Amino acid sequence: MSTALTFLCISRFFKGEALMEAAHASGHKVMLLTSGKLRNEAWPWEAIDEVFYIEEDKQGRWNMAHVQSGLAHLLRRNKIDRLIAMDDFDVDKVADLREHFRITGMGQSQIFQR
Repeated sequence: MSTALTFLCISRFFKGEALMEAAHASGHKVMLLTSGKLRNEAWPWEAIDEVFYIEEDKQGRWNMAHVQSGLAHLLRRNKIDRLIAMDDFDVDKVADLREHFRITGMGQSQIFQR
């Protein structure tokens, strides 16, 4: 029998519904970190255990210092096994977070290799 994992799916766009549904159906805990402007999208709410929102600046960017601070707080009470970038535009941000918090997965040094 496999052990349930906790996934934090990170997306600045409305994407990844099928992955979240499949992870939940497999018995894993699914968390979502997304932009506040996406709170009314048709996320697969039945598959998401917790959701966290971050607001964008005027240029549509996240303040990564705020993301790191929020994730540090979240990690005080939750073991997160995987950080998952739901879009190509989120890969570098998620890689930075993995390295910063020493979470398993591809880090910055690997995403830029040719």
